Amino acid sequence: MSSAPSSPSSGGIARAAKPLAARWPGGLIFRTAHCGENRDVFDWAYRVAESADDAKESMAAARQVAKGAYVKACDVAPRSLLALSVSAVDASPTS
Repeated sequence: MSSAPSSPSSGGIARAAKPLAARWPGGLIFRTAHCGENRDVFDWAYRVAESADDAKESMAAARQVAKGAYVKACDVAPRSLLALSVSAVDASPTS
């Protein structure tokens, strides 16, 4: 998983991820608790990869836009939004 901004609030991550999501629409917002962490914040993944090597290959492109991007190993919780590749924050515009 290649990751960049994080936030304790859904609104904070939505604002932080908006410019990144415009460039990489395949990215998604996830909760770190769904990745096996005790800390539960929202994070944005540029790409969810099947292996560490696959994730590392995507880092050059990720760092062109998000200088703080990094590869994060993840123990995905079964039946979580992350396991289903569903963003934890709805991208629909609000009125």
